[in-house]
Amino acid sequence: MTSTFPGLQRQLRRMGNQTLEHEAAETLRQRVIVKDWDKLFTFLRVKGVEPTNNHSERSLRFLVIMRKICFGTRSPEGSESHGVLTSLLQTAKLQGSNAIQFMVKLLTEPIASAKAALFADGP
Repeated sequence: MTSTFPGLQRQLRRMGNQTLEHEAAETLRQRVIVKDWDKLFTFLRVKGVEPTNNHSERSLRFLVIMRKICFGTRSPEGSESHGVLTSLLQTAKLQGSNAIQFMVKLLTEPIASAKAALFADGP
């Protein structure tokens, strides 16, 4: 975080440096304070970045509803596959890409080309 928010940064560091007893809470604290600290307030530094992930959640809502209607998957692996595939298909849609061509590129091209397709701003 830049020096634009020094008071906020100091206060959050002070609160975040206290070790937590509950294991899951401590894991989250470590992730936020150590690993993702520099990303925490991107929305304050970069114009156009939303402070929440509501847009992402709304874009996947239809797929979640369909999964529930179809009674979900039958294994943890199936759930993970469904989540990854639906996310990739939504990414292709948001980029205006052909979903089939997008998936073929991700699965058959070298990693550099697949990453370029995945993080592209458009077709």
